[in-house]
Amino acid sequence: MISFPRMPEEITPGWLTTALSHSGQIDAGTVARVHVEEVASGPTGLVVRAKLVMSSSSLRGPASMVIKMPTDDEDRLRMMSARGMFHREYHFYRKLASKMPDITPRHYFVETNAESTMGIIGLEDLSEMRTVRHGEAFPMDDAVAAVKALAKLHAQWWGRADLDQHEWLMRPGLYFDGEGMDQFTAAAQAVINDYGDRLSAGVVDLLRLLPGALPLIEHRWGSEPTTLCMGDAQGENMFFSGSGDDIRVRLVDWQTPTRSMGALDIANFLVMTFDPNERRSIEDDLLAEYHSELVARDVSNYTFEQLETDFRWGLFRPMIAMLRAKTLMGDRAIDGYGPRLDALVDWGCGELLG
Repeated sequence: MISFPRMPEEITPGWLTTALSHSGQIDAGTVARVHVEEVASGPTGLVVRAKLVMSSSSLRGPASMVIKMPTDDEDRLRMMSARGMFHREYHFYRKLASKMPDITPRHYFVETNAESTMGIIGLEDLSEMRTVRHGEAFPMDDAVAAVKALAKLHAQWWGRADLDQHEWLMRPGLYFDGEGMDQFTAAAQAVINDYGDRLSAGVVDLLRLLPGALPLIEHRWGSEPTTLCMGDAQGENMFFSGSGDDIRVRLVDWQTPTRSMGALDIANFLVMTFDPNERRSIEDDLLAEYHSELVARDVSNYTFEQLETDFRWGLFRPMIAMLRAKTLMGDRAIDGYGPRLDALVDWGCGELLG
């Protein structure tokens, strides 16, 4: 463990040399120069791109990387740390990413404090790959490749008991990070009171039922077969290259890796990537592609009918995420999630709650 920068200007050639040497990414020599530029800024922190010039004696080292840094907002930092969003991603790259090198970005270093509640990650620069920003049209070929990549992830870990050794993974019973029933009831009621006119009547009805249904939802999400899920599968967290049947996919943003049912990722991907009308037109085809890929990867005794049922339960994930995101994002959380939650009405999810 070494100290780590808190601000972009603290990412110096000397610090990068130490970090890359510490992780075995430099055989010899040093980072001679570095240019740092901001790539993205969000509620959880900053992403910068570092362009490196190595000394002539370096045998290897990345020419460019992206570095994820935690927010410098102390209130948000405390909240994110309490929710475990940083330490889960650090553990993921330290413990699991190397087991899935063809669907995750390469990581060059993970440097944290002693408790792994705060730190920075140096990752492969995927800027030569394409990604689709929120609100942009998502190509169908990329969508098919995305659900196949998720199926590949899920099939690799399908029903594996060794996931138990990774106690830092989110699980349905821990999904809410200590937030109690009273907190969720208050959050749901506040959304109904303040934003009910932006939501459909069916979504408002489900928000009223949600707090009391959390134990049932948690139980269903934890029912076997479980697997390793991204936790926040959506188009913005995916990068693509190639075309047709030869599309490569990289899955990024591993702050909420979860042991749960694979349909949790598929539900979130469809709801959060596509506007409601497009989702309705393609969801059956993408569910079929996902199931076919599972079967092709030797996942047996899991019927398409089971997938559809799990998918319906998984649709509660974006609704719960909206309530949690409102604390950080305010109105933007309602605008971003609200119209998409009609998927729960389309799929009759209220019937699941009796």
